[in-house]
Amino acid sequence: LLEPQALLHIAPTLGRDGVEALAARVQAAIAGFPAVPVTEIDAIEQAMFGTMYDGLRNSRMLGSIHRNQISLLVPRLFRHHFPMIDDLPSLHDYAQILHHLRAGAVNVAQVLLRNHLLRVEPLTLARLRVLSLLPPPHKVSYLSAVHPEESDV
Repeated sequence: LLEPQALLHIAPTLGRDGVEALAARVQAAIAGFPAVPVTEIDAIEQAMFGTMYDGLRNSRMLGSIHRNQISLLVPRLFRHHFPMIDDLPSLHDYAQILHHLRAGAVNVAQVLLRNHLLRVEPLTLARLRVLSLLPPPHKVSYLSAVHPEESDV
C-alpha cells in the first residue's frame, strides 16, 4: 500500500485550491448519487489515486503507484459492464480523506486512505472474479494475440 505513504510525502505540496476543487466534486457526487455519471466517478478516482501523486518527488514510488492501478481499473470496468453503482461508501471515504487533508491532519487522512484501500481490496478481488467470466472482447482481423490459445494437437 504505497498510496498512504506517498500521501504523507505529497500532502505539504498539494495546492489548497486543487484539494478544495476535488472535495467539491466528491460532495457533488455524493449529493447526486446514484444519478452521478460513471465517468465522473472514474474521474474522481483518477484524481484521488493518480493525479494527486503526480508531484511526488520519489520517482520509483510514483512509478510503482502508477503501475499498480488495478484497484482503479477493476471498478471502472465493473461500472461500465454492469448497471449497479455501489460507489457511495467510497465517495464518503474520499470526502473524509479530503476533509482531513484540508484541515492539515495528514496522519488521519493517511490512516483513512489505508483503511479505505484495505476495505475495498476484497470487493476488488470479487469484481475481478466476475469480470473474468465475461466473454473475451471481439477480435479484429488485423490484431493478433500475444499468447495464442494452444491448439489441440
